[in-house]
Amino acid sequence: MVARRIRKWAPRLCIGAGLAAMSIWALDDIFPPDLTKYETVSPTLSDRNGRLLRVKHSDDDALRLPTRVSDVDPLYLKMLIAYEDKRFASHPGVDGLAMARAIWQAVRNWRIISGGSTLTMQVARLLEPRPRTVWAKLVESARALQLENRHTKDEILNMYLTLAPFGGPLEGARAASLAYFDKEPKHLTPAEAALLVALPQMPSRLRPERYPKRAKRARDKILARTLTRWDPERAATARLVPPPRRRIDFPLAAPHLADRLFAGAERHDVGTTVDRDLQVALTALARRHENTAGEKAAAAIIVIENAPRAVRAYVGSGDYLSVPRRGGVDMVKAWRSPGSALKPFIYGMAIDAKLAHPATLISDRRRSFSGYSPRNFDGREHGDVSMADALRLSLNVPAVETLSALGPTAFLGRFEQIGAKFRLPNSTGAPGLAIAIGGLAGQLETITALYAALASDGAYWPSKLKALGPSGRPAQAGEASTRRLVSVEAARQITDILRTARRPRGHANRLWETNPFAIAFKTGTSYGFRDAWAFGYTPSHSIGVWIGHADGAPRPGASGRAAALPLLFDAFAAVSGWAGNDWRIWDKPPVIPAIAPANLARLTRTGGPLAGERDGPPLDLHFPMDGMVLEVDQRGGHLSSVPLEAMGGQGALTWLIDGAPLRRPGRTNAGRRSDRAIAWRPLQPGGTEITVLDQVGHSRSAKIWIRATGQ
Repeated sequence: MVARRIRKWAPRLCIGAGLAAMSIWALDDIFPPDLTKYETVSPTLSDRNGRLLRVKHSDDDALRLPTRVSDVDPLYLKMLIAYEDKRFASHPGVDGLAMARAIWQAVRNWRIISGGSTLTMQVARLLEPRPRTVWAKLVESARALQLENRHTKDEILNMYLTLAPFGGPLEGARAASLAYFDKEPKHLTPAEAALLVALPQMPSRLRPERYPKRAKRARDKILARTLTRWDPERAATARLVPPPRRRIDFPLAAPHLADRLFAGAERHDVGTTVDRDLQVALTALARRHENTAGEKAAAAIIVIENAPRAVRAYVGSGDYLSVPRRGGVDMVKAWRSPGSALKPFIYGMAIDAKLAHPATLISDRRRSFSGYSPRNFDGREHGDVSMADALRLSLNVPAVETLSALGPTAFLGRFEQIGAKFRLPNSTGAPGLAIAIGGLAGQLETITALYAALASDGAYWPSKLKALGPSGRPAQAGEASTRRLVSVEAARQITDILRTARRPRGHANRLWETNPFAIAFKTGTSYGFRDAWAFGYTPSHSIGVWIGHADGAPRPGASGRAAALPLLFDAFAAVSGWAGNDWRIWDKPPVIPAIAPANLARLTRTGGPLAGERDGPPLDLHFPMDGMVLEVDQRGGHLSSVPLEAMGGQGALTWLIDGAPLRRPGRTNAGRRSDRAIAWRPLQPGGTEITVLDQVGHSRSAKIWIRATGQ
């Protein structure tokens, strides 16, 4: 009889079981767990070493950082599983024994003693929050079975570690560890680990910065049920540690860069080449200079490590949250007039075009270029000046004349060829000569990269913001990405000129104390004092700074030299202290030729002089300049000759060496051109004062140092 019933019902039971299994499989496929919340995390910006620069709220307004098993301390995981789900490794998502115990305790005590939920069930509830009802418990159980079927145990733990609530908008163990302990959760103390286990039970009521006594009781309860059983001494020590009394805000170290990179990011975690320590230091530096410059002034800084072209600091303004300063505007990529900042590239390209060399004489007299009449910043005229002096003194008329010979279209065309972008006031018009002194718009980032090219012997490639290699270091630029801005020779000649430019007075900088030629630099001031710029470079780093009003309002008297150059020097001091072994400077004075070219050519003039142009320009000592160190060959015990060059003055010139007239045997052509370009042979190395006098008593002097080289 029994056998007959078994034969009768067995097939039906098998069919029913099969249909039930198929139904469950179909339902699991039709209604999979919704992982949207797990995948919706906070965008993060990290520095070259993985340290956070910026954390933004997720789309659902949480501070939720992805956290994996490998990201947290093993003791924390051990405590979590021991307290929340002892049989996590073996159950299929629902722990029948724990559920039965929870029901029995509730019946005996007429209240809920323990929930019986596994970590997998808690993950199901975190993914799809529901009111705490019996039906919700059944759904969570079903979802837990689904999760266990679809994911590994470590993947389920990753979900819990990312979604667990810790009070307020904090979600996930990493976010909580950073907010409460200011460190990654990889190395937690026992007290810290126990607190992170306790907080998700009642995150709003146990927040340690609000309810420290409650938080301590909950933490000690975790310690009593876990660590006390394994290591009573460590547990006793952990109970003595007070819970944290404040929540640490997430960093706002590079907000402008974060806004820029988050806009087009495909990933939630963006790695950069920036170094957080340097970024924080330069942001504070920019803010100090802003406070000195005025209530509405803003300052921007960018630092590029030349060899990898990696951006190490990106300060869009010193105070991102300032309304009067319009601190939210990123001045690193703002389009502004660069003033005289492009003059080194005009002269560098002129050298490559064989139009000029550093000793080429250019007239610095007021004149008209087809109706365009530029004047120098200070309104003075210097007569005939060398190209080198014209660049050192940042004279406008020689720069415009050189650009006229070079061609403004060819000049901008070189930038376009290498990928450096500039904007003209009229996008449909041809570039004019005014671009030599700021008649176009550029960006701090782009211009600084051009100066980095000068530091790299004229080789240009774009700067890198995103980390492409280990330690945030982009791969070295290859031939495909490298473009030549100027030749090696032109880059080195321009660098030597910029290294010997007139240094400002009254600004202490330890770099100048050890080596006066440590930095090559150039300033720029836009029309109406709207923008003050300064750019500098060493063999290892290039820095660009801007200071002004973000809305373009003028700041009378705030020139690049007065306002931006002190900020540049302070930035170099910060970078030199930060870079360590990566920091390099030119440790030798610039190499000055001992013999000047036999024919000091003049730049071809393409326009006519203005009426009233002076016939007698003022006396000027062109070479050597005050403070120069000249390397002079010494062979057979005798030093080679050094050129002495003067311009302007009235009548014949007289040269004095340390106060004594320079005797030149056989000379009878006093007052001719040769009196303004002669050769002098030093008797011995050391310091010397050179003076030139004209016939009406005007004089110019320079104190120099002769250094012997060669055999």
